[in-house]
Amino acid sequence: MTDDSDAEHYYGHDHIFSVVALIEDDGDVEERYEYDAYGKPEISNADFTQTYDASQFGNPYMFTSRRVDSLDSDDLQLQYNRNRYYDYHTGRWLSHDPLGVTPNGYLANSTLEPKKQYRYGTNLYEYVKSIPSILIDPFGLWHYKQSDKAKRSKERTTIALPDSYNLRQTEEDRKRDLALFMGLNYSDFSKWATKTECGGYKVPNTAYIDADTFSYGPLGYVLINEKNQLKKAWLEQGLFVEYNGPFKTTKATVEKHLKARDIYKFALFAHGDADALNGSIQFNDDIFPLRPGQHTNHKINEMMLFVCWSNRGESGWRHNIAQSGGLLTFKNKITLFSDGHPVWTSGYPDKH
Repeated sequence: MTDDSDAEHYYGHDHIFSVVALIEDDGDVEERYEYDAYGKPEISNADFTQTYDASQFGNPYMFTSRRVDSLDSDDLQLQYNRNRYYDYHTGRWLSHDPLGVTPNGYLANSTLEPKKQYRYGTNLYEYVKSIPSILIDPFGLWHYKQSDKAKRSKERTTIALPDSYNLRQTEEDRKRDLALFMGLNYSDFSKWATKTECGGYKVPNTAYIDADTFSYGPLGYVLINEKNQLKKAWLEQGLFVEYNGPFKTTKATVEKHLKARDIYKFALFAHGDADALNGSIQFNDDIFPLRPGQHTNHKINEMMLFVCWSNRGESGWRHNIAQSGGLLTFKNKITLFSDGHPVWTSGYPDKH
């Protein structure tokens, strides 16, 4: 973060991503944060000799790295978890779980089973099943354990957002807000959103990573590491991540994934077109390349093409990307060294 004097500060966090220290760029700790079981912060200086009512550097991020909003002339502090507010003084949400009652009611043989209507018990205001030391809920929708990545991903193939509390807001306004929240196009709304019986919308929540090849030698290790870091980052965003490695990734599976209704993000590791003229992608199983153009069911939030010369077809690949989305391509052959100089750098040098 940057304070009012434009000085840069960095965050240190614990196992549930709560901010525990604010660190200046030379490595010195400037401010420390401790919390009770439900997240009420105690702010102190670096050596714990003085405490403060508020951050001396204007840091708004505290428990589980969520933002704290100060209301009513700073007399009321509430934590914003994107879909609802959390009161760490009481350890409760201020509004009920927007996922709430399961839309289809779990009908079994046409008999309603009320006990299965609720995902995590009947208390829709309870914070993470009253186990805040190991469970987190960054979206205010579902809880999960940070280490249980596979299980939490399977539980969230879609996201349902709550009805607006603004009674003047129209249905079209809600759709535009949801498109903005998701980083997807409002014009594609009917292609990626499905309205539920409880008034929310199911939305794409899947990131596909397909790897036809990682190349060989040191470059292969670098690309595999990029894949692992990307998968980790997308999981931590709360996405369901489906990965297909070499021998399972084919041109047909890639085309299937791109056309999926639940696709939100996409990454591909493959060979660039041999003639390097049009940014096409060549697969080991098919003599016909995948050419740049519209391949997705709807314009998605992010596409990363770890493919040699993929930049040559950037204008065509961009047809798959939402207006506020991101596209990663490479201008030349992906290599670690060229004429003795390193070419590869992490951080996605040609991202647009």
